[in-house]
Amino acid sequence: MMVARILRDQDDARNPTRRIGMLLKYRIPEVLRQVVLADGKVIENPVAGGTLLTDAVVTLLETADGTVWAGSYGHGLWSIRNGERKHYSIPDGLPSDQIRCLYEDRHGTLWVGTFNGGIAGYRGGRFYSLGVHRGLPSDNVSRIFEDQTGALWLSTARGLAQVDSQAVQDFLNNRASGVRPRVYGVADGLRSAQCAPGYPTGTGGVVGSPEYIAPERLH
Repeated sequence: MMVARILRDQDDARNPTRRIGMLLKYRIPEVLRQVVLADGKVIENPVAGGTLLTDAVVTLLETADGTVWAGSYGHGLWSIRNGERKHYSIPDGLPSDQIRCLYEDRHGTLWVGTFNGGIAGYRGGRFYSLGVHRGLPSDNVSRIFEDQTGALWLSTARGLAQVDSQAVQDFLNNRASGVRPRVYGVADGLRSAQCAPGYPTGTGGVVGSPEYIAPERLH
């Protein structure tokens, strides 16, 4: 059986002598099989899943508070903390159960990128959804990244969107109903506006993600 992904815990870089906790994802079927905690405790089958593609865990993240998040291809989002599991789906406020990426920003907000639902910021126990209806160029988001100014960069099926830090905070604090991102496309130097790998919108090759395209290279 092949190991598809390993996630080291947050304490590894700060304490090299600490036993490393690892989260393993296996292929065939692609479900989360095991969490090995730093104290050696093993949690078997932490995420309920099966052999269907919708059950596959496609993205993993450990946030600063020690919570491990697992996003599935079509079965929503799971959190694992202190051995306790919780499942989130559309009835809980997610805009889509088809999770594609996870990212934690400097304020501790968990950002969830989805297929057909835009993004959702999770903080204070609730989700705040941003999609086409609130200003994004597409509801299909494959990557989320925060730059040094606090702005969020989104790889979408209709360009690379940059959302200003203040606009993000205004939305999360209910001071604005949406955002007005700067959207980069072919006219700005990208070879294609399709920046969401595997999404059925747009044509041409995928140019990359915000981590690999510096703002100064876009004109």
